[in-house]
Amino acid sequence: MRVDGDGQDSPGGIPTQNPQPPPAATPGTATPAPDAHPGGGPGLLTRLATPVTMVIGGSACISLSAMFVKLSDVNAGTAAFLRCLLALLLLAPLAVVELRRLGPRARRPVLTDLAAGLLLGIDFVFWAASIRDVGASIATVLLNIQVIVFPLLARLLTRTPLPRGFWLTTPVLLAGVALAGGAIGDPEPGSSPVTGILYGTAAGVAFAGYLFLTRLGGTHPRPRTTTPPPDEHPRGQGQSGDQDQRQAQDRDQGQSGDQDQDQDQGQGQGQKSQARDGGRGPHPPTPRPLPAAPSRSRGHIAVPVCTATFSAGIASGVLGALWTGIDPMPEPAALGWLAAMAALGQVLALLLITPALPRLAPATGAALLLLQPVLAIGTAVAFIGERPTVTQYAGCVLVIATVWYATRVGGGRRAQTPVLRAVGRG
Repeated sequence: MRVDGDGQDSPGGIPTQNPQPPPAATPGTATPAPDAHPGGGPGLLTRLATPVTMVIGGSACISLSAMFVKLSDVNAGTAAFLRCLLALLLLAPLAVVELRRLGPRARRPVLTDLAAGLLLGIDFVFWAASIRDVGASIATVLLNIQVIVFPLLARLLTRTPLPRGFWLTTPVLLAGVALAGGAIGDPEPGSSPVTGILYGTAAGVAFAGYLFLTRLGGTHPRPRTTTPPPDEHPRGQGQSGDQDQRQAQDRDQGQSGDQDQDQDQGQGQGQKSQARDGGRGPHPPTPRPLPAAPSRSRGHIAVPVCTATFSAGIASGVLGALWTGIDPMPEPAALGWLAAMAALGQVLALLLITPALPRLAPATGAALLLLQPVLAIGTAVAFIGERPTVTQYAGCVLVIATVWYATRVGGGRRAQTPVLRAVGRG
């Protein structure tokens, strides 16, 4: 999905037609610069929409989500259910356009996204409850418990080796969570550190399960190949190729004449290609790949998130109704804050981060996404008056530093930790 609005017929902005020489300058008129854009130069959005700026913008959008939940002043079930419902109003049209452009997806990734969405709905409810108990800033930091849970799930279910240094970073991260939540040290006055940490941990575990399932849904089998029937390249062609080669060599040495030379040239070209193959004859037709099953790799961005958000709405609605109750018609101000969270934290963040992350090194993308908890702390302190204690700040620093280290020690693909997949989380 392009963000800058340019067409996709010429990747990278390189024109597909042969460049034409610039017109001769007319006296009294200014000649445009050679790199000038036909419309007067690239637009501001085109120049600013680099992968780094897009990830930073998406992280900023997600970091506001916790603050919007607290400003809405609704219970956890209402916040979780309505955020899914409002997000679907924006995601559904994008998903329809995407399906018309790219076609449908296979059954397996769709079912996987539906199952993952159930865990996402549970995450939304517990995360909103954690915000009410420990504040928007601390709840966002506590969610990074996923960095421990995700590798454990991968190890238990798919036998994936644990990242290097996992057992060293785990106790440090847990200590940071305890400090940040206020279970160790001085909690923020008016908070409930024990329940807040429990709810935040439950949200992180559910979110790690969501990430794990979406990872499984994003994989697809290798393209199958079909070979042409045997009669399209019979074995006898290899033997006749050897005879033709010897005959052509004799003619090259003893025959003359324009007609013979023309024939020799034509046969010599074919015989050279046969000689390189060891006299086996012409190449068999290249196997034709069958189209792979539709999956996220084909470019679907809005459809998987829309699918998961749909089932998340069901899960959050059921859990919220049983636990806290759901107010389908909150105050207009509360509905406005939840709508802002859905538009920024889920939809806009999706459009910014998803196409940008594949264009960045994994360690770079993970480091940029760590701006989410940092900005969440800053906005909560600046705009809604939260005042974490010194020990809570120390715990936040410890958690963020540990996550940053965990995203870099693996190197290569192992650096692609769950932080890189937290797109549309809000």
